[in-house]
Amino acid sequence: MPFFWNSVLALVWSGANIGLSFIATPAKFRAPTLDRPTALDVGLVTFHTYNAVEWALGATSLLLTRGALRGPMLAAQLAVMGIVAAETFLLLPPLDARVRDIQRGVTPAPSNLHGIYVAAEAAKVALLFGSGIAGLRMLRR
Repeated sequence: MPFFWNSVLALVWSGANIGLSFIATPAKFRAPTLDRPTALDVGLVTFHTYNAVEWALGATSLLLTRGALRGPMLAAQLAVMGIVAAETFLLLPPLDARVRDIQRGVTPAPSNLHGIYVAAEAAKVALLFGSGIAGLRMLRR
C-alpha cells in the first residue's frame, strides 16, 4: 500500500508544480494592476514557501516507501530531490538577488537563471508524473 500512496503523492506533487510554475506564476505577471516589484515579491515568498513544501513532500515520499524503492523508481526519486536541492542551493539564492536588485531599481545583467529554473521544473514534473504513473502500473501486476 505504501507504493500506492507514494504514486498518489507524486501525481499530486506534479500537479501542484504545473499549477504554480506553469500557470499561476506566468498569469501573475499579466495582471494589469499588479506592478512588477510587487509581483516579484509575491513570487519570492511563494517559491520559497513551495520549496519548503517540496522538501516535506520528498521526506514524506521516502517515509512512505521506507527505503523499498529500487531501480528506475529510486532513480526518479533521487533525481527529483536532486532538482529540489539544486533549486534550493544553486538557483533560488541568485534569483532572489536579482529580485532585490529590481526592487531597488537596479537592472540586473542578462541571465539564463530563469530558463534553467523552468527547465528544472519541467524535468521535475516529468519525473514525478512518470514515476507516479509507473508506480500505479506496478500495483496492477
